[in-house]
Amino acid sequence: METTLPDEAARQEILADHLSKLPVQLRLADVKHVAAETEGLTGADLRRLVEDGKILYAYDKSKNRATDDILGYFKKAIETIRSNKQKYMEAEEKSRMKNAIPDPFAFMRRQRDFNTEDDTPA
Repeated sequence: METTLPDEAARQEILADHLSKLPVQLRLADVKHVAAETEGLTGADLRRLVEDGKILYAYDKSKNRATDDILGYFKKAIETIRSNKQKYMEAEEKSRMKNAIPDPFAFMRRQRDFNTEDDTPA
């Protein structure tokens, strides 16, 4: 089964749906702008983005801080999600390399491939 990432229109719909369940102040976020910033994110990532933005907003509100920049909360959530995805990919690659079975003949194949490149007629 193959799945694809949502395109910008689909991301707008997903975000609009999730934002519609938030307090009025957070619903004022520019859905088109947020969707444009989220290329490469999954539907689950978008749900997390809205939840994280809501939490950041609630934290500032609880501390009596200015909450004028609604878009800023979602931008910060996007940065965090992208950073976490990158860290996850790096950790997964590191784990894959750590658990890889060493190929005792890899050196000989690399040497052979290197030598055959020089012998290939032009």
